[in-house]
Parts: sequence; structure tokens; C-alpha cells
Amino acid sequence: MRAVLPLALVLTVGCWRADEFRSKCVLAEHCLIPEVDAGFDAGLQPSRWGETASLLFDVATDAGAEFDVQFVSNLSASIDTMGQCRYAGGVLTQQGSVLCIPFALDRAVEFLPDGRVTTTSIARPPGDTWAGGVVLDDGTVLGLPVGASTMLVFEPPTPNRAYDFLPIGLSAPAEFTGGARTLDGVLIAGATTSATFIRPDGGTRLLTGSTTGAYAGAVLTASGRSVLLVPRTATRLIEVTPRSDVNPDRVTLRGAQAISGLAGGLLLESGDAFLMPSVAGGAFVRVPADGGAPTPTTQVARAGLFSAAWSTNGYAYSLEIDGGTGQVAVISRTGEVTWARLPASATDPDGGFFFAGSHLGLTGMADGRLVSCGCLSPTLLVLTPRVRRTVPLEVMTSPWLNKW
Repeated sequence: MRAVLPLALVLTVGCWRADEFRSKCVLAEHCLIPEVDAGFDAGLQPSRWGETASLLFDVATDAGAEFDVQFVSNLSASIDTMGQCRYAGGVLTQQGSVLCIPFALDRAVEFLPDGRVTTTSIARPPGDTWAGGVVLDDGTVLGLPVGASTMLVFEPPTPNRAYDFLPIGLSAPAEFTGGARTLDGVLIAGATTSATFIRPDGGTRLLTGSTTGAYAGAVLTASGRSVLLVPRTATRLIEVTPRSDVNPDRVTLRGAQAISGLAGGLLLESGDAFLMPSVAGGAFVRVPADGGAPTPTTQVARAGLFSAAWSTNGYAYSLEIDGGTGQVAVISRTGEVTWARLPASATDPDGGFFFAGSHLGLTGMADGRLVSCGCLSPTLLVLTPRVRRTVPLEVMTSPWLNKW
């Protein structure tokens, strides 16, 4: 009882949130915490969004958002992909590297923490394509199929990763355009009018929604139990919830308002989801964590965007996908958006960011660097904030940040 009383005093006098206090104690390794408040399991494994956020945003709210940009050869510059993406998304691995998932190439590229780039050759079946992916608890990386009937599986460790193809039990090639894992390990992927549940035991279930059109990107809700599939050409936001045999899986409409023209997003510190407009002039959309209806904000996009990723300076970044101007959306932890530009040299013809679709989304590393695997460009883009920290790798690979 004596050990608990001082803890309560600190929480009251310091006005800290319990989740924040717990996270700091775990990192300091000298605080006694009651078992009833346990939130980290098996080492540092955040099991609530509040815990992840307390570590991710443990930085001054006015920390600088300025950044530098570097372009790195992805070792595929000489390969002609006939106008198709080379890589459409990356995954942060448990070794701290960013693994670029091949779309129209026969090799995967990996950007290592020390700046080196390695490759893994893939015996890709003709026409099969993947885009983005997630990392599993054991370190395995799954590449999501966009035009394939299998997931592309990479095993740890790096370098020289072993790979395989994992059938997912669908009758036709999948066209997944986003995915995220719930806290209980169910992978939820979206396509057009359907959502697919892939459970840890290998079971696959397809559910058809009540809307038409395509989805782009997925965001795990703050509860960790359901996933938002983001409407690109579809006209409604849907929330997908895996359940038990007693309570069937659900695909439900979120709100009554038509929402479209979006691509991916992230969670704000409050737990609200913040979705990116895929077309210039579109509005960002905020989805309340309390179950409320999605609401377009007053922020207007200067350019089309594709998802966003948190750095470790309290800001998230999203790259223009239209090409030419090098616009970057800079998002605060509360959802305020400002705009910056890539250096002028980046948008020169030889600069690596000159044309539409040169690069898509960003993947955050534990030291705050953000990596974009080249889509139509033969380069990796590395965005390095001038103010950044190194956080535990488990924070950046937590389910809420481990998505496509």
C-alpha cells in the first residue's frame, strides 16, 4: 500500500495523464506501477493508443518542423517498368529498416538505419503485383496483393531476407488498396466494395459493404479493435470490425454524410483519425474517436496527397503526388496543417521529384527519418526533420503506425 500512495500523489500533483506517467516509468526503469494499470506486455509493447501517443509526442509542442531531403538510388534505376510503379509503399521492420514492397519489379529494396541499401531478388509470377504491407509480431513482413492471389512474405532478419508467397484463399487475385492489423492480430484489407479479414490462424473471410467504389489506405482506430477504410472513389467511410463466431464480423457505414476523394491517414494525439485528401482543393477529414460522424475540416489541400506518417518531432508529413511543385503537408498532433516545399533542386528534371507519381507515401523510422520508396522515380526519398528524437522501435511499429 505504501508503494501505491506516492504514485497517486505524483499523478495528482503533476497533472500527468496515467498513460503518460506509465510510459515514462517504463522507459526510466525505476518506477513501481500497480498491476491493475499494466499496459505494456512482453517488454515495451503499447496496448493502448494513449501509451503510444505519450511516447511519440514526448516533445515540445513548438518543436521545429523544418526538414532536409536526400535522394538515394534504390538500385533499380536501370529497370524499365513501362510506366508502372517500382515500389508502392514501405514497411518499417523490427530491425529498424524500411523494406520497400515491389510492385512491378523483381526485387525488394531495403533502406537500413545506417543509410545502406540492400536488395532481395524475387521470383515474381508474371503480372503479380503488391503494394505496401504490415509487420507481424514475429518480425515477418507481409506485402499486400494488388494484383495477386498471394501475399508476399519476407522473413527476418536482414540482410538477405528469405521470402515466400502465401495464398490467402480467395477465388480471384486480390486488389487490396490498404490494410492494418487489429490488436488481436487480424489483418483487415480493403479493395473496392469489400473488406477482407485474414486471421492469425490463416482463416480468410470476405465481406461486401453497402457502397461502391474504391478505398485507398486503412487506419486502425484508437480502440485497436476496428479499422477505417478510406474512400477514394467510394462515397462513404466504412468501419470494419472483426468479431467472434457469436458476434459476426461487421462492415458498417461511419456517419451519414457522403465522403470521398481521400487516400489514407493517421491518428492524432487525441485518438481522432485524420484523413488525407487525394485531390488538390479537397478537404482533410476528421473522424472522432468517440464514434461520431466524419467531418471535413477547413483545411484545404494545395496538392493531392497519399496518406501521412509521423516523425518523432510531433509532426506528420505527407507528400504531394501530383508532381511538379514539391508540396509537403505538415500536420501537427492536433490536426493543424501548414505547408512546406521540397528544396527547389528536388523538383528539377534530375532532382527525383519532378513528375506526378514519382513518390507516394512515407514510412517513419525510429530516429525520425521518413522514407518514401520510389514509385515512378528510381530513387528513395529520405525526409529528415532538423529537430527529431529517437524513440523505441516498438512505438513506430505499434499497430496504429503499422499500416498501409
